[in-house]
Amino acid sequence: ADLIDTDFYIIVDPDIVLVRKTSFNDLVIDGKPRLGLNTDCHFYHNFWLENAMESFCPMAEGGNNCSRPGRRILGIPPQIFMTEISKRCVEEIKTLWGSNSLVSALLNLEESFKERHKEFFDKSEIIKLKAEELHNRAIEASQFGDEHNMKELSDKVKILHSRLSLILLKLHHAWTEYSLYWAYVLNHGLEDMYERDLSLYSSVYSGKKWGLHTTDQIPDVSGIELENDLIAGNVFAQEEPFIVIQSTAGHNIADLETILLKYDIL
Repeated sequence: ADLIDTDFYIIVDPDIVLVRKTSFNDLVIDGKPRLGLNTDCHFYHNFWLENAMESFCPMAEGGNNCSRPGRRILGIPPQIFMTEISKRCVEEIKTLWGSNSLVSALLNLEESFKERHKEFFDKSEIIKLKAEELHNRAIEASQFGDEHNMKELSDKVKILHSRLSLILLKLHHAWTEYSLYWAYVLNHGLEDMYERDLSLYSSVYSGKKWGLHTTDQIPDVSGIELENDLIAGNVFAQEEPFIVIQSTAGHNIADLETILLKYDIL
């Protein structure tokens, strides 16, 4: 935020597509920026926001108002940040986590987070070792032609990977930039500074399987499948300016470019 000269700035990821011409007045309505809010309360956003809320609470003195986040969850980028709020958020993090450097403060936060949730980290390591053991046994069974045992062991590995994914989603990080920012907004009652009835995006395409935090292979999505999925999701007719086509969806970027050109998006 110290590098920004404007009142607002937008954070983006490489999997974001602008689907129509957009001006400043589309993004900021009467001085209030749009939000990318997840009204369906995706569980991993819940975890990240709860972690961020927790980050502001443990070292706060006296009565604090770190409330439960409820269903108003700030989603993945794109998001519009208010520069002044970002600066105040940074200063509070540095104060709470004992450093004049934001990087050092965040490292302190991360270490404290890992200590508070040590049992979950320990459990994840046990599951990893068990999954690796079963995977090796499945390979041995395949080498000896024992297809039945190989399938049974492989199915158990998939179940363990699923359990591991849920744990790692909660423990992926103590923070993301947008969850810390939104936790600060909630904690200080600043939601009304945003235009909450108009979103930046409504469509998030994740492919056949959201596999970012699992060791399972992400299924490929062909160009035809991607186009049909995007049409079925009505993403080319949405009113919001952005769509998110996650980099973990399993698609080929060349296929995506072809589709976007076909529908005059690029």
